[in-house]
This record gives sequence, C-alpha cells and structure tokens, in this order.
Amino acid sequence: MKKEGFTLIELLTVIVILGIIITVAFPSLKKVFNDNSEKAYKYQIQVVDTALDLYVKKNTSSFSDGNSCYFLDYKTLLLEDYFTEENTTCSGIIKLNRIRTSGNFEYEYFLDCNYKGDEIRSDFDDYEDNGLCNYL
Repeated sequence: MKKEGFTLIELLTVIVILGIIITVAFPSLKKVFNDNSEKAYKYQIQVVDTALDLYVKKNTSSFSDGNSCYFLDYKTLLLEDYFTEENTTCSGIIKLNRIRTSGNFEYEYFLDCNYKGDEIRSDFDDYEDNGLCNYL
C-alpha cells in the first residue's frame, strides 16, 4: 500500500520549525527596519538644516529686528521649494535660536516624521511657545 500525503506529526513538526525560525528572525528584521528609519530621519534633518541655512541667507531682512528666537513652520520650506520630501515626510515647527557671539542660528526641531508611512519620530509634543519668539 502506497502512502500519500503527510501525517499529522510531520505537519506539526514543520509548523513548529517555521515558528522557531520566525521567532528568531523577527527581532533582527525589526532592528534593521528601525535602523533604516533612524538613518532616514537623520538624513532628512541634514537636508532641512541646509534648507534652513539657505532660507536664513535669502530672508536676512526678516531677522534684522534684533530678536534672538524665531519659529518657522516646516511646511514653509516645502512650499518655497527649499527641498522636497521623498520617503520621509514631516510636519511641525522649527525653532531658530540666534547665537549671540556669532549671529548665526542653531535649529531646534519639533516635528512628527514618518518613513514610508510608519511613524519614526514624534517631537511635536515637546513644542512650547513661551511668547518670546517671533513667527516667520
């Protein structure tokens, strides 16, 4: 008599082995995804830093009022074509703080960012308007 198909024990053994493989591989795959998301966020911030430098140079007259603190909506940089978004999309506020000794600015980000649709960073909740900064 010829045996056809698999026995229940054989099927359960294969399912258990597959479960073990998935359990071992999943944390590694999740770490790779998280690393890629963090790299994408850091790259996006580098792009925005460059765009902000250009924005400040182009709009010098906006900063001549002597204030040391300004808020800029992230979308302003997008709408004025300082950069474009691809896989990483963000929204929120950027705080520009004038460095008194040099007159240059340092940037502080309060953004919610997504990488290919998945949230990778949410700092907008840390945003607080103390009334001392001008809005651009």
